[in-house]
Amino acid sequence: QTAKHIFFWCQVHKSAAFALNELSKYPGNCVTMHEAGVVAPLLDLVGSDDEQLQEYAAKCIANIRRLALANERAKYG
Repeated sequence: QTAKHIFFWCQVHKSAAFALNELSKYPGNCVTMHEAGVVAPLLDLVGSDDEQLQEYAAKCIANIRRLALANERAKYG
């Protein structure tokens, strides 16, 4: 792969992670994203060399996890 090709895909991943992070700020979106299976790919992106990409992915995962914990507390007290 060329450096240009790698740069392009890094930008695509960064844009996608940014969008998912923004969407994860709303609980209904977290549920939808979790059901769609975004957590595993986001975990892969956390291992990226790009710090901004890591941050977007980690924040999204944290938002999804926070909602899951809040739901567990509400359910089990």
